[in-house]
Formats: sequence, C-alpha cells, structure tokens
Amino acid sequence: MASSEEPPVLKIGITGHQRRDGADWDWTRSAIAQILAGCQTRVEGWTSLAGGADQIFAEEVLKQDGKLVAVIPMEHYERAFENEGQRLKYQLLRSQSQRSIQIDETDPQTAFYTAGRMIVDQSKIMVAVWDELPSRGRGGTADVVSYAESKDKDVIILNPISRIFKRSSRSS
Repeated sequence: MASSEEPPVLKIGITGHQRRDGADWDWTRSAIAQILAGCQTRVEGWTSLAGGADQIFAEEVLKQDGKLVAVIPMEHYERAFENEGQRLKYQLLRSQSQRSIQIDETDPQTAFYTAGRMIVDQSKIMVAVWDELPSRGRGGTADVVSYAESKDKDVIILNPISRIFKRSSRSS
C-alpha cells in the first residue's frame, strides 16, 4: 500500500553549552543518544549547529536516521566558531541538514536568543545541555530553557557537570 503522506516525525530541539569547564561530553553524547533511541517515531532535530551540545545533538540525530533543521542565527555565522574543527563540523552538518533557516540579526546575543526561541517554538521537546546556572549573556541556555518552560514545552535537562538527567518542572 503506497502512501504519499510523510511518516510522522517528532520535532526535538537543542539548547546547550558550547564549552564548559568540567563538562563530560562523552556522557552528554550518550545521554542524547539514549533520548533519541527512545523515540517511537522518526526525529527532526532543530539546532543552531553551534559547537559543543548542538553539534553532538546533530551528529546523534543523523546516526538515528533523523533529519536536521539548521537555524542559523546570523549572517557570517562561521566567524562565531572558536576553532577550525568546530567550523568544519558546522559546515558538514549544515550540508547534511534537510533545510536551513537564516535569521538576520546583527547583535550576537539577540541572534542566539532569536534562534533559541524559534527552535523552542518549532519543537515538541527540548533537550537542554545545561549546568543549571544563569546565562552569562542574553540568549544563553538558561534564557532558552526559561522561554521553553513559559511555552509549556517538555524540557529534558542534561547537566554535563553533575551528570544528572531530569525533566524540567513545567510551568502551569
């Protein structure tokens, strides 16, 4: 029986640290893989493809035969990467994305927060690789988690320091 309908997909977004002293990135990768493996349907991963958490998430979505949607926070985003390895990985993952959405903000903090809100708005579940501390600037992980909670989204918090995996308390 042939069907022209696409099979259902579960949209999952990511927000998280690009770097963090003391972070266990191997544990983070394993936890993300576990979350994705537990999904009952194909995953569409929404990500900014930043270094750290976003790139790990994107790689794991692709390993699970999922699709990626790249939300690019600003023009010349490649310049925001700290090292050549992250920049090359960004370019590769972007080329493997089903589609890219370009945001045209010029202020980096505004750009990252705008991208984070778009990812939240499009996702059913958010994964937050977060030490549970306040953001160091507008648009950081804490801000995106707070926004997701205000939208009553399911948020799975992966603390890469304490290696704690929990669901956020949802707002009422």
